[in-house]
Amino acid sequence: MEKKYENEEMEIDLLELFYVLRSKILAILMCGIIFGGLAFGYAKYLVTPQYTSSSMMLVLTKETTLSSLADLQIGSQLTKDYSLLITSRPVLTEVVDNLDLNMDYKALKNCITVTNQDDTRILQIAVQYPDAKKAKDIVDELSNVASEYIGEQMEVAPPKIIETGEVKRLGSNRIQKCDVRIIAATNRNLREMVEERAFRADLYYRLNVLTIHVPPLRERVADIEPLARHFVQLFNKKYGFAKHFSPALIRALERWSWPGNVRELRNTVERMMVESRDSIIDAGAFREVPPAPAAQDAGERSGPDLLPYQQAMEAYEREYLSAVVSSCGGDLRRAAGKMGLHLSTLYRKLEKLGLKPPRSAGNGRAADGEPTG
Repeated sequence: MEKKYENEEMEIDLLELFYVLRSKILAILMCGIIFGGLAFGYAKYLVTPQYTSSSMMLVLTKETTLSSLADLQIGSQLTKDYSLLITSRPVLTEVVDNLDLNMDYKALKNCITVTNQDDTRILQIAVQYPDAKKAKDIVDELSNVASEYIGEQMEVAPPKIIETGEVKRLGSNRIQKCDVRIIAATNRNLREMVEERAFRADLYYRLNVLTIHVPPLRERVADIEPLARHFVQLFNKKYGFAKHFSPALIRALERWSWPGNVRELRNTVERMMVESRDSIIDAGAFREVPPAPAAQDAGERSGPDLLPYQQAMEAYEREYLSAVVSSCGGDLRRAAGKMGLHLSTLYRKLEKLGLKPPRSAGNGRAADGEPTG
């Protein structure tokens, strides 16, 4: 009975409290509205709002390899130098002038915070300003100006255009946005070159988004015929020809190793079409040209391996004449016509180069060695 009595006493107290509050409800609401209005007015008219905009900067040495511990340590040291340069007087003065800010560089410096997280090479630049758009403009301009200033002072030139699509016209201080796609091609192993410090690691990782391996033409024999026929159509249109390649010539093209890849094939097709007078070009028109030796190999070769100019020209001319005459079945008159030479000129060249002319009725020379009419 005693416990029940205590509960009844508590219910009576709560009810009395409720009745008291209900009787004062209007006063309570009025106090809340008054204090809320005062707080709103204070925040609206007496307190200036501050907005913060930030950007990040990656610190790289001039020849950074991302796997090098020494480079990581150097980069960490450079973050301290970068922090000072970002808030230096020349940088801040240029930002003030470029954006036409109504403050001096000292006031702008008070709005800037540069922080660096431990064990990273990333600097975070934050700008606090009453205007949100202006805060963003300031941090963007500060990042651009500081990046260029650091590049000049420390001989570092990060390729910003690859990441942000930003360029600056020659003689201008304004950064312009552009929508670009960079497609780079190489025949070298860039990953190995990065490990050997022969190629910049930061540039490699910026470019290496999507890699497409294109095998050399010698490994794509099935592509040679459609490429050759495409080039035939191209040069027929360019020169007003109506020429075609014979199946034998296509097979000859497929047997060649093409050290110069598609560019060599294109030039070879154009050369054969220009030189040939036949509408159907046969395999004899194809002269395989051995690849030129590498520059370093040529520099190391000695005199006996390198023919004098005149001997080299004679060797080439001998090979060329033999190939054309052979493609014409030994018919010198036809061979001369194909090369655009007079028959007598062809005879003199063959005799000069020690090539014995075949004797037949179609060669235009009688048994006694005199030209026929």
